This record gives sequence, C-alpha cells and structure tokens, in this order.
Amino acid sequence: MSLIELIRDALFTLWRQKLRSSLTVGGVVVAIAALVALLSFASGMSRSVEDQVEKFSLLQTMSVTVDDSDTTAVLDSLALSWMATLPGVMQVFPQSPFSVKVVLGADTVSTEAQAISPNSRGSIMYEHLQAGNIFEIDDTTQVLITNRLLERFDIEDPDSPVGQPIILFSTQGHPDSGFAAIRDSIFALSSFDLLNLLPFRQEENADSIASSVLGRAAAVFFEGYMTRLDTVRDTLIVSGVVDVGDDWADRLRPVILPERSAKFLDPGSFSQNPLSMMSAMQSGDLFSAVMQGSDDEVDRVTLELSIEANHEALVDSLEAHGFESSDFLEFYGEFRKMVLLFTAGMSFLGFIALFIAALGIVNTMVMSILERRREIGVLKSLGAEDKDIRILFLVESATIGLVGSLLGLLVGWLGTEVVGFAMREYMNRQGISDVDLFHLGPEVILISIGFGLIVSMVAGLYPANRAAQLDPVVALREE
Repeated sequence: MSLIELIRDALFTLWRQKLRSSLTVGGVVVAIAALVALLSFASGMSRSVEDQVEKFSLLQTMSVTVDDSDTTAVLDSLALSWMATLPGVMQVFPQSPFSVKVVLGADTVSTEAQAISPNSRGSIMYEHLQAGNIFEIDDTTQVLITNRLLERFDIEDPDSPVGQPIILFSTQGHPDSGFAAIRDSIFALSSFDLLNLLPFRQEENADSIASSVLGRAAAVFFEGYMTRLDTVRDTLIVSGVVDVGDDWADRLRPVILPERSAKFLDPGSFSQNPLSMMSAMQSGDLFSAVMQGSDDEVDRVTLELSIEANHEALVDSLEAHGFESSDFLEFYGEFRKMVLLFTAGMSFLGFIALFIAALGIVNTMVMSILERRREIGVLKSLGAEDKDIRILFLVESATIGLVGSLLGLLVGWLGTEVVGFAMREYMNRQGISDVDLFHLGPEVILISIGFGLIVSMVAGLYPANRAAQLDPVVALREE
C-alpha cells in the first residue's frame, strides 16, 4: 500500500468513529491549549523585560556609590576623573539629589531634584522624551521633569505642562545661623553656667574645660544650623518631560535642573544631609567642614558604558578603590534564570496534560484494534505487510495529534488574547502602564505542534505494533 492510500484509510477510519475521535482530539486540544498559555505567559514576561532593557539601554549603565565600610573613599572630582579613564566607560554623570517642593498649577508636592552635568546632555538617560525638548546647559530658566512627577500631579497628557511655569522651593542652612545660635546661647547663660566654665575650678584642668565648651558650642551650632533654615524659591519653565520607565526611576530624580539652577536651590550645604554633619561633629571637624562646604562631593555616580564593556572588570576595579556598584546585568542574569526555571515548570505542567491526553490516544487506538481485527486480517491476507499496518495506525495517531495541536493552538491563542485584554483594561484603570503578559512567538507555535505530534505518535507505537503482530488467520477465524 502506498503512503497516500494509508493516510486516506486512516482519515476515513477516524471520520467513521467521529464521537470517539472527537473525544480523543478534545483531550489533546485541552493539553496543547494549556501548554500554549503557559509558554506564552513565560515568553511574554521575558519579552517585556527585554523590551525595557533595550528601550532604556539598562545594560549600558552602572550606578556607583561609596562603600560604607570604606572610610577613605570619596566621590569627588578626582574619583570621577579616574572613573572616566576606566576601559568601557564612555561618560560619568555625578548625581547629588536634594529635596524640593514643587508647585505646578494649584497643587504642591514634595520630591527630589538633581542637576544635569554639561557632559550628560547627550546621554542615553535623556533620549526618551515624552514631550518638549532638553534645555541648554547654560539656561537657568528651564527645567526637565519626569513622567513620575506628572503621575503625582494626576496629569495624563505629557504635553500639557510643557511651556508652563513651575515653582521650586528648597530650604538651606547657613553657617551664620549656627554662629547666631551660639551667640544667643552665650547671652542666655546664667551666672551659675558662667562660673562652671571659669578656669579657677581646681578639679578640672584646661583640656576638660575646653572640651566641654567646644562640645556645647558644637551642639548649639548644629541645632541652630538645622532649625534656622532659609527658604529659597525659583520659578522656571518646563522644557520637556522624560520617560523614566520602571527602571530609570532610581537614577533620574523627578526634577532635573541645569547646574547653575541646582546650585541656587542647593549650594551643597549640610542641611540636606544631617548625617554628614553628625559625622563631622564626631570627628571634631564640624566648623571647618561647614565653612569649607561639600561642593566637590556627590552621593552617587552613573557610568554610561559601551556595549563591549567588561562589567566584571569594572566592578573589581571599583571595589578595589572602595566603591560599590550596581547594574542591571546582574539582575538581568538572575531574571533570565528565573524565566528559564519558570518556563521549565510550566512546560512540565503542560507535559502532564499531554501525557494524560496520550493515555486517551492509546485507549482509543487499542479499542480500534479490537474492533477492526477482521479488517486487519483482510488487509494482511491481501498482501499488506506488518510495516503497512504499523504505518496505518501511526498515521491515525499522528492525525489525532496534529488536529488536536492545531485546534489547541487556536484555543490557547484565543484564551491568552481574552485574558491579556482583560488584564490590560484592569491595569489601565489602575494607572499602570500596559504590559503584554502573553506573547505567542514562533518558538511557542513550533514547540506546541511538535510536542503534540511527538507525544501522539509515541502513544500510537504500542497499538501500532500490536496491530502489526496480529495473525491474519487467527483474526479471520475469530471473526
């Protein structure tokens, strides 16, 4: 018998047993639909993260801070210059955020601002403008804001604030406030307090008296410096809105200013960082530190890397100099491992469903053999060989698998589309950006159809071999 004749006879047999064949195909449909949904979900999550990585060039940036355990490392101009010479580093962007209050329209929110350095204007961090343009570096009348700030103001249209005035408030501490507090404290001392400080008290030496006086003066200076704050106000024009996505939010503050505007609102005083002042008090350098300022130091640095940059070598160099680094590559590697494990787990569940469907195929084919013993005997008596009978039943099982896989693929795709649409609608109502939870790629289609066919044919091996070994004489005599 030719292959075409065998396929024709197999299809005719399945059509003749419509109810049994439909139930068996239905089991394959359910199994393949479940497999398609699970693999599509894993593929959709992986693709969503990869799109964010590509969109925001997350693998080309590295965030650097000072290691808390290293007391000598400082993120100053010398450190930044050294980082710029490291292999693979294209640009270095210092970041020193400070607190501001923002007035936009009739609403006010508290948030953080940062300066944009002159060499960072062309950075990948500022490529994703939702509206407007980036201001000129020497412009002190404009400001960039992020989409996260618009969300806090409940503004949906990113074009609406462009060109509108925005008012920024910040509080600043000055050394004069601390010294004024010391002066007021001296005038408020009682006669008893003054007597305690006089050197004729024999039980105390000069060093202890000096230490007591300086300690009290430092405490009074600190209190005055931190409580007698001046409020600085600046009115700027919104030049553009930057889309920071979900991954740039920790590297770009909601308000982005030119350096001159940032210096006006935050001259680098300790009032923005009380912990630094406490450290200076403990080391005895409070007054000199306040008078000298901290303009040269920054809290965080972002490195823009080339595609060929060796991340591990950079991390080792930074750690050797007392700096901590964090980049998306480490998280991305862990995420890919998680996706791989998740896909394997989901595939295992799908294969369990396919195994159950395979048992249904075996049962259907065995029942078909018992009902068609006479037909098999006639075919063999007419010259059909064992391989022809084996191919006949394998074609029947493969047909069940192919039809079930195609229908399961369709059902799985429709199911993911319905669930995906419902989830997108829900996320839109919650103010969450759209995410494609499911992705039916060609690899999912090939895996689903391929495994459907393979499992079906494997399930048909036992019935096909049993039918091929049937003795035609015995089969005809029994019938």
